[in-house]
Amino acid sequence: MGERVNEDHQILTRLVLGGYQAQVAAVFARLDLADHMARGPLTVAELAKRSECHEPSLQRVLRAAKYLDLIQESEKGKIRLSRTGRLLCDGQPGGLKNFVKMLCGEGLWRAVGRLDHTVRTGQPAFEYIFGCPAYERLADHPREAAVFHMAALEAAHFEAPPMVKACDLSGVGSVVDVGGGNGILMAGLLAANPRLKGVIVDMAMGLGNAPAVLSAAGAADRCELVAGNFFTEPLPPRHDVYLIKSVLNDWDDEQGAQILRNCRESMRPDSRLLIIDAIVPDDADDSAGDPLVLLMSDLCALAGNGGKLRTATEWRALFTGSGLALVDIASHQADYGFSVLEAVPN
Repeated sequence: MGERVNEDHQILTRLVLGGYQAQVAAVFARLDLADHMARGPLTVAELAKRSECHEPSLQRVLRAAKYLDLIQESEKGKIRLSRTGRLLCDGQPGGLKNFVKMLCGEGLWRAVGRLDHTVRTGQPAFEYIFGCPAYERLADHPREAAVFHMAALEAAHFEAPPMVKACDLSGVGSVVDVGGGNGILMAGLLAANPRLKGVIVDMAMGLGNAPAVLSAAGAADRCELVAGNFFTEPLPPRHDVYLIKSVLNDWDDEQGAQILRNCRESMRPDSRLLIIDAIVPDDADDSAGDPLVLLMSDLCALAGNGGKLRTATEWRALFTGSGLALVDIASHQADYGFSVLEAVPN
């Protein structure tokens, strides 16, 4: 009995210390430690000098980082990045540096830390703490906004190729990406479909990276950028396909339904709506992807902006009263963590 109690004690202790592990990665991201180490092995003293850090404190963080497999011992007295650690470098393909900075930044970190407030009241903890919704705060805090948009850019570089393959736009003349922001997905769709023309609708600050992305892909002349609010302003009308990728999980059901209704008002009777998003299985043990990522992402959305990752049943319910009918759910979560949902006007 005593051994079992001790084992349970260790399990719970490791669970609650998980947040401190996240902050080790955050230190690497904020202080550019991985970037300083990217060119080759360094001693702790060399890394402390390059990063302008307090060497004894850095040594203790590096000890934890080694245990967490962010770094490894190299030649005697030196350390080097592991493959996981390299994901914290700027410009690393598939990198997550800004993603880590965003999740461990003041806004979301404090919001998730008061998840109890959301559970008790239903109010997003972020709004309770900062006095405004998360997206409103970004407008007034350019540094946080820059990290947020760079994190989205990092994710899009990794996610877009399989999403492009999953979206059949053969024979489609035009597509509107609602909340398409950085333009990575649109650039991929335009490259895969040479006759396709696109429109990206997002807030002005969300479109900041799109011109450079589309220009680099040679697709700038085939895509229009429209700055606007997809809740309150009409979307470009009468296009063949409307696309919403990783947007609806940021919003509660009432707000999500408003986005769907806004899409419906702009669609022709023969237009299609494609939604690319995660689907949470009714039983997390049945998840084809990583259930921990899905479940914790859902709680982050809950505390941060009142959003939610939805089950298939919840997705179907979201469409009630939208003027749209959900006709297909094509799952790709086993490999990439997303599904493509297709809807048409009622």
